[in-house]
Amino acid sequence: MDDRDAKALLKVMRAQYGFFTQPRMFLYCAMSAVLAAILCMEGYPGFPTLFIALALVFYGLAFFAGIRSGRMMQTSFSHGQEREVEVNGQGVTVSEPGMRVEYAWARFARAYETREHFALISGPGAVLVPKRSFQGNDLERARDEITAHITVRPIR
Repeated sequence: MDDRDAKALLKVMRAQYGFFTQPRMFLYCAMSAVLAAILCMEGYPGFPTLFIALALVFYGLAFFAGIRSGRMMQTSFSHGQEREVEVNGQGVTVSEPGMRVEYAWARFARAYETREHFALISGPGAVLVPKRSFQGNDLERARDEITAHITVRPIR
């Protein structure tokens, strides 16, 4: 897995889970704290300072959570091993040294297509299929096979 694959996984996660990613949750908490500080009543002089400090903490957490998520995706998946993904009428087979996993089409709830990948969503996980691994008409055949069994949503 290279940087392009890790970025594609992050993009798919944002598309799948919307604003419920950890960095975004911290960011929304920080924005709420700023709003609370602005709307704070005058009778409590310590509250605006408290809410501003809380907002700064949440902004910092959002920043570092975003960095950590990106690094985690880039370094922890597949540990640099080559993997082979086969798409056929039965489903998807992922093979790498010491492991082979077969997924039936019924296992996938949806799929996303980026410029460089197909991401097949299976429960909380995803099978990432890089388009660069296909030669010639194989990419069109794989796209036809995937769209015949799963709803594919394009993301850019």
